[in-house]
Amino acid sequence: MIRRHLRRTLLVLLGSLLAATGFGAAPTQAAPNWLATSAYFNDPRATGDASNVTRNLVIHHFDHAPAGSLVRGTTWNLTDTAISDAMVRAINWGVTVRLIVAKANCSSSAVAAVVVATIFHSSSYVRCTVGSARSAGGTMHQKSYTFSAVDGVRHVAVVGSANATVEGYADQWTDLFQFVNRKDVYDAYNSVFALQQRDRNMAKPYRSYSFNGGKGGAQFFPVNDPTPTAADDPVHARLTSLPKGRGTVIRVATYAMHGSRGSWLTNDLIAHARAGSTVVVLTGPPADDALERRLRAAGVSVTRAFDPGCSEVENGSCNYIHLKLMTATYVSGGARQYRVWTGSDNWSTDSLNNDEVTQKIAGKAPYDQYVSFIDKIRRVY
Repeated sequence: MIRRHLRRTLLVLLGSLLAATGFGAAPTQAAPNWLATSAYFNDPRATGDASNVTRNLVIHHFDHAPAGSLVRGTTWNLTDTAISDAMVRAINWGVTVRLIVAKANCSSSAVAAVVVATIFHSSSYVRCTVGSARSAGGTMHQKSYTFSAVDGVRHVAVVGSANATVEGYADQWTDLFQFVNRKDVYDAYNSVFALQQRDRNMAKPYRSYSFNGGKGGAQFFPVNDPTPTAADDPVHARLTSLPKGRGTVIRVATYAMHGSRGSWLTNDLIAHARAGSTVVVLTGPPADDALERRLRAAGVSVTRAFDPGCSEVENGSCNYIHLKLMTATYVSGGARQYRVWTGSDNWSTDSLNNDEVTQKIAGKAPYDQYVSFIDKIRRVY
């Protein structure tokens, strides 16, 4: 894997040299606007400014967080030293950085570097949570950051499927969605963070927040049942509440879909397809082949969105979707609606007892961004 990443770096440098000399030059792509309310996507095949986008967004924000500001982050894993170095730089110039990582992944050198930096800055810390941070079992799997300020922008919240790992940009199709100047979203994430950093079991850990009159929202797992059924599943509730039939278009891109939860969500998608809804599904390596066959038999378009021979082991040498994503457009109240749901929730039973988040986003602009990204991946595979 290291050799492959080295080859990729050399190819990028060679491409830059050729462009600079006028040979093999590609059209120039402007660097992203890092401070927009927008989706940011990682294409593992990309080079130049189009590459490493989710990673570069996070690094940019730590490097542009002013002294005296506060950053809170949750991540299943932290192994990318470029990100941990940015965290350390921020701590050293006076940014308070508070990080929650799954205990099983707290032994990495990247985590250790941040821990060392916090020794001399007592307001900053790294908490390694045992299982879910708010209930027995599960794990910390949420991927989110809140920044009190980045440059002159306040109340920044970032959420999606991108782990703080080298694999997260080198091999994975991932996303991060960012809200800027949104104190309501910022406060919701920080309210849950306040519970997570205590690392104590709660009888009712599930939290749900509504934004924009219910058009947007955030759902924070675990659910309130150690043996969840479809009745406990917010995604089941979402799918069954969407209008079924012509005019409804559902796209799903999920890294994992298996187990009893994968089965009942497959049933929900098939019910839509049989009623006339258009349903498109992209699966990652851990998806259940039998569920894929059931979807295809019901007329659902299924794309195996990973390189041939790819396994679910993250240290493999192939590209694959790591998304936990759904989009829908439908008619309600006489008007066409556009929704995106993204975050850290794989469509597997285990996810319901993890620390996970799903962010609901309303509006045609973000919907179009995500649909374009999904369609781009479908064309690759």
